[in-house]
Amino acid sequence: MADLIENAYYRPFDAGANIFFGYELSNGIFLQLDAQLGMLKINPEYSWINDDKRSYKNTGFGFSIGYRF
Repeated sequence: MADLIENAYYRPFDAGANIFFGYELSNGIFLQLDAQLGMLKINPEYSWINDDKRSYKNTGFGFSIGYRF
């Protein structure tokens, strides 16, 4: 089992959804919050391991503060 984890690979393609919220103040300062949510399972299923039901998906979050000239 340890060799399997060390030599594991992930699927090269993913599909997902982005969620984005932002607000710009009248003086040009803006705030943004975004999230990327993976929809597909990126780890392959190994047929010789029946008890491994874990699912790995890509997920990311971001926060931005800026000034628009």
